[in-house]
Amino acid sequence: MDEAFFYKHYLNNAMLKEAFQLDKSVDQVSTIGTLGNIPLIVITGGKTEKIYKNWIESQKNLLSLSTNHAHIVIENSGHFIHLEQPEKVSDAIKNLIMVSRA
Repeated sequence: MDEAFFYKHYLNNAMLKEAFQLDKSVDQVSTIGTLGNIPLIVITGGKTEKIYKNWIESQKNLLSLSTNHAHIVIENSGHFIHLEQPEKVSDAIKNLIMVSRA
């Protein structure tokens, strides 16, 4: 990732606000317990798998929240999947919506 890309997409107000709320988000997720059969997709960048073993483990834990889940690995993407391959993320979300309506 080049430096300009990093500063343009990583250090913006929305992401800084998200970072400041991370502890609160972790607390909320840890109290959920289960989503039951609510459809859930977890999208992982293929490059991320090779670098962040703990991240992959946490994503697998997310999958266990729902009995109706899918894990999508988008090759040639890192952490910024929505910026690197937006059409694949969009397709995954559209598919989740279609499955939810069925």
